[in-house]
Amino acid sequence: MVKKLGELLLEHGLLTPGQLKEAMVEQEHTGAKLGDVIIRRGLLKVEDIEEVLSRQFATPSLNLANYMPSPEVLSLIPEWYVRENLVVPVSLKEKTLTIAVADPRDFRIIDELGFMTGKRISPVVAAIYSLKEAINGFYGEPTDGFEEELEEGKEVKLARSYKSYADIKLPEIFSGIGSLPKKDALNALLKSADSGRFSHLHFFRNGSQITVKIRRSGRLEGSFKPPVHPAMDLLQFIKSKAGVLTREGDPFKGTFRIHHGEVWFSVSISGMPVEGGEHIVLELSRAKNGPDLPLKDLGMTSKMLAAYRGSLKRDYGLFLYVAPILSGTTTTMHATLNDVKSRFGLAMAYEAPVKDFLEGVIQIDPSQTPHLDPVEGLRVLLSQDADLILIGDISSPEAMRAAIQASLGGALVLARAKDTSPFNYILRMARAGISPTLMASAIVGIMGQRLLDRLCPHCSRDYVPTTRVKEELQEITGLSSPQLMRASGCKECAKTGKLGKIATFELITNTKLLQKIIMEEMDDAKVRELAAREGINLIHYDAATKAVEGLVSFEQVKGTI
Repeated sequence: MVKKLGELLLEHGLLTPGQLKEAMVEQEHTGAKLGDVIIRRGLLKVEDIEEVLSRQFATPSLNLANYMPSPEVLSLIPEWYVRENLVVPVSLKEKTLTIAVADPRDFRIIDELGFMTGKRISPVVAAIYSLKEAINGFYGEPTDGFEEELEEGKEVKLARSYKSYADIKLPEIFSGIGSLPKKDALNALLKSADSGRFSHLHFFRNGSQITVKIRRSGRLEGSFKPPVHPAMDLLQFIKSKAGVLTREGDPFKGTFRIHHGEVWFSVSISGMPVEGGEHIVLELSRAKNGPDLPLKDLGMTSKMLAAYRGSLKRDYGLFLYVAPILSGTTTTMHATLNDVKSRFGLAMAYEAPVKDFLEGVIQIDPSQTPHLDPVEGLRVLLSQDADLILIGDISSPEAMRAAIQASLGGALVLARAKDTSPFNYILRMARAGISPTLMASAIVGIMGQRLLDRLCPHCSRDYVPTTRVKEELQEITGLSSPQLMRASGCKECAKTGKLGKIATFELITNTKLLQKIIMEEMDDAKVRELAAREGINLIHYDAATKAVEGLVSFEQVKGTI
């Protein structure tokens, strides 16, 4: 017969009845385990309790404080199972896995682990206090939240999460996904993305190998090879959540949202067959309830903001936002829409995927209507009699024609196109057959934008630039003695010297100047010459000004010229 711990300790003379009674009173008030209370009060050591348990169960005891299992051994049992059942994998010898448990006669755990690992399970005894300490030491301290709960449609809550996920590197996440439930693996990726470690993951599958590359801060970097089958299982799990039902090798695209507390995450996945395999892109980001920032806080100068708002007082026309991908244009457009929508009767947004929830705006995601071509869907949208329209992408000539038609038909259209320069985009559209006269009639403003790394304010220090750099800054900004800042890296910025992003802009709202640029089909170089003569500051001026103000590094300014 298995006796209770208190009885055993009294029987072996390790506690007096008075000590046991006091410990049990504290246990009642705190809800803690009796063994934890006894150890915390200093009445006994962990080793004393484990020796008694060893005799009771006729099973060897183990002092976990003297053990450090290898990562391979720890990966044999999923972390969620370890925490829920207070079991620690200790060592693996041939086909026998030694585990530490509080009750070696709990045959449910032994049977489950045998089936789960395919190993013969050999249990040893450890006190509950010792098991908890070891688990937190091996896996990290647990944190609350992220409990799984399926919602209607494609919305699901995240699986349980632990603080240790925030510190795990991406290769480690993928090396361990074979032993994690898929919901926990997805949760680990979301935690990693939310901490700024990546925005996109690129999977290049070639035969029996997968290579993963990471996009961070707009740059593609890093490369590692995860285990193929667990990685593909995780991607298949995400595809199913995104509602992707295609044959293997077919192109696909899907998106879904995951909810936790007040925070939504957006998960997008797309795949394209390539020579010898497949390219899959996974994007994970926070979905926002409305714009992150009001228009006045985006980083425009007061003069630029006044000119920008002035151009948006029109009731119709086409305002263009042209930039490469990951340049922050979505934030700018949504903040703009939020700022001006009260003047309009009906506001609609047509973009994929829908990442922000815009109150008072009818939002349409063309990716959710796969039977309808996006450009054809845009033409249908124009018949909806909207007063204010946001279009997520008009990079093609067909989409540009539709945007011009809407703007000349009486709506104010805010439209984004992907290109390195607004003026190169206009030239490209003209060469693709879009009438310069129509563009000149429709376009009321053009904005170019980039995202730069903001210097960490905790470790940035000023320095005197070299003579050559001073001359460059003087030429751009007109300042005679410009100062610059650099950041060496500290704990606050994870030793990167960077903390967040800041946008830099260029803006032309002068109608006559725009018409001249469009009608004469000027390329980027000619526009820069014209802007210099007219006293218009383009994006490199805004970036240089932010560098002089100590917000960004001068090296980033060079990338905008």
